[in-house]
Parts: sequence; structure tokens; C-alpha cells
Amino acid sequence: MPWFWYFAPMLSLSKARLSRSFAAIVIALALSVSTVPDVVASPPKADLKQVEEKVRDLELEADAAGEQWNEARHKLAKVNARISTLTNNSKRASTKFKRLQNDFSKLIVGLYQQGTIDLELQALFSSNPKNYMAQLSAVDFVGSRQIIAMRDLERASISLKNTKTLLKAEQLKSKQLVKEADRHLKMARSKLAEASRLLNTLKAEQRRKYLARIKAKQKKQSAKAKKLRKRAGNLAANRRVKIAIRFALSMVGHRYIFGAAGPTVFDCSGLTMAAYRKAGVYLPHYSRAQISATRPVSRGNLRVGDLVFFFKYGIRHVGMYIGGNRFVHAENSRTGVIISSLSESYYASHLSGFGRVVG
Repeated sequence: MPWFWYFAPMLSLSKARLSRSFAAIVIALALSVSTVPDVVASPPKADLKQVEEKVRDLELEADAAGEQWNEARHKLAKVNARISTLTNNSKRASTKFKRLQNDFSKLIVGLYQQGTIDLELQALFSSNPKNYMAQLSAVDFVGSRQIIAMRDLERASISLKNTKTLLKAEQLKSKQLVKEADRHLKMARSKLAEASRLLNTLKAEQRRKYLARIKAKQKKQSAKAKKLRKRAGNLAANRRVKIAIRFALSMVGHRYIFGAAGPTVFDCSGLTMAAYRKAGVYLPHYSRAQISATRPVSRGNLRVGDLVFFFKYGIRHVGMYIGGNRFVHAENSRTGVIISSLSESYYASHLSGFGRVVG
């Protein structure tokens, strides 16, 4: 009998015990798992008030980016105007230079035909006119007429070179401003897209309440603006301010669009620009440029029609004062043209100053 047969019963017993132990462990685990309650991570509920505040911040940031876009476009328009002027100046300078160069060439040929200039100097003119004129001016036979012609040609050459240098610099600036304007517009649109995504986190009922509240506010604002038009107009200091304030109030409830200045859609500086344009006064389409175009006034001296500026903490915004601590403005793409109070916490914290339109 082989020796390992003596251990066979023991091995069989151990195997059986192991099988029973393993089965017991599996059953215990199964029971413990079945008794653990299911835990499913549910998404946090969107708080309507918090979402509204965040959406408003994003839309006002979008308005600020839109105003930076207006700034870049404002600068670009000035640069392009200079480019146009420099291009015309360059053409005139080039025409003048070619004419003087042609006249001077005829003068040199005449001197050569008279035998007063050798071929070496004439060849030098064709390769390096500036050095040639410097040498020629030292020659005794050159009279006042020739010297005047040389100096005219040299001045024309310098003018042409300077004009081309300035033109090149402005063209480079123009390209940079186009990129800057595009960057700000993309930023404005991305802020609006973020606001839309945030609104989509609301439940259908919350979103319905939110939109209904905005619609009711706009309706109420339009009715208020209608009443204020006559009252604010009567408080205006002059006819132009009366026209501007009545126009701005008549636009309450109209839409906000980046870069718009009427006739029925606006951004913040576009509304103030359009209102005063109606009164025959020009304002640039950019809030920071508008503050430069107005005369600063204190809060205690505020009048109907004065502009109200908000530049703190990166915001760029402008509205028109209508009396009673209120102002009319194109706020953002969701609320459009509305009436707000200077006491509202957001505007009170971003208020920068006031300006009176002169004209």
C-alpha cells in the first residue's frame, strides 16, 4: 500500500471543510450586500435665487466684454481713418517724388550735354541719388536753381519714406485691433452661453417662473416708462435733453444686442448714443469714450439727462439719469432696456461717476 493512502481520509476531510467554509463566506457576503441600502448620488437641486444672481452677473460681464469690443472697434475706426489719410498722403508723396526725380534727371542730362558733368557722376546718380546730390552740391558749377531742385527732391524722398513708415505702423495696429475686437466679442458670447447653460440646470417649473417674472417686470417697466416720459421731459434742462430722455424712455422693453445703436435694439452705450443723436448731439459708441465727452458732475448736482457710469471691478456700463435716483439703460441680452435704481446693491457697488452732455 503506498504511503500517501494513510493521509487520504484526512485530505478528503480537509477538502470538505474548506468547501463548507467557502460556501458559508459566500452566503454571508451575499446577505450583507443585500441588506446594504442602495445609495444613488442625486444631482444637487439648483437654487433659483442663486442661479438668477449668477446669470445676472454673467450677463453683465458679457455687457462689459461687449463694451470692450466697442472700445476696440472705436480705436479701429480711428486707425483705419488714419490709414486712409496716410495712404492718400503716400500716393501724393510718391507722385511728387517721381515728378521731381524726373525733373532732376532732365536737369542732369542737360548739364551733361553742356559738358559740365561727367559720366561718372551721372552713373552715381542712378545708383545712389542721395550721395550723388551731396557730391553735386559741392561742385562749383551747380547754380541756385539746381540746388533748389536737389533739396526739393531730397525732402520729397524723406516725406515719402516717413509716410510709408507711419502707414506700415498703423496697418500693424489695425491688425492687432481686429484680433482684440474678435477676442472681446468671443468672450461676450461665451459669457452668454455660460448663462444659458446655467439656466438649463433649473427644473422646468423653476425656469417657467423665472421667465414669467422677467416678462412681468418688463411689462411693468414699460408702463412706468410711459408715465415717466412726460414727467422727466418736463424736468429736462433744455430741449435737447428733453428729446434724448424721452427717446431713451420710449425704448424701455426693447432688446439688447452687442454693438447695436438703434433704431430699435441697443447695447448700453448704443442707447445713450442714439438718444442724444436724436437730439442732434454726437456721442461715441463706447462708454469710456462717452465719459471723456461729458463734463463731470457730482451726485448732488445730478440732472435729468446726465449719464451714469459704472466702471468698477472690470464692469463697463452706462445709463441715463431720469430723476428720483433712477436711470434708464440697456442692461443685458435677457432684460433689454429697463429702468433701475442707483440704490440697487449691484449698481451702487460699481458706480464710478456722472457726466453731463454738453452740446
